[in-house]
Amino acid sequence: DCFPNCMKKIIADLNSGVNVPHSGRFAIASFLLNIGFDVDRVVEVFRNAPDFDEEKTRYQVEHIAGMRGKGEEYTCPNCDTMKSWGLCGWDCGVNHP
Repeated sequence: DCFPNCMKKIIADLNSGVNVPHSGRFAIASFLLNIGFDVDRVVEVFRNAPDFDEEKTRYQVEHIAGMRGKGEEYTCPNCDTMKSWGLCGWDCGVNHP
C-alpha cells in the first residue's frame, strides 16, 4: 500500500501477464532492490511475465543489484524519467520512488 502508484501499476501489470517494457522492468527491479527485497524475491515478481526466463531474469536482476558487471548498484529512475518513459501518469507528490 505504501508503494508509489507507478510501482503498483508495474507490479499489477506483471501479475496480470502484461508484457511490461524493459524500462518498466528496470524501474521495478531497481526500486524493489533499493527498498530491501533480495534477488530471489525480485525474480519472483517477474514470474508471470509472458516472456519470463528465470536464468535471464536472475542475471539482469543481479546486474541491477551490483552483483555482476562493474559492480554498480542501480537506483530507481526519478519521477521525471518515469514520466518521460510513459511509466507514470500521476501527480502523487513523490520526486523519486
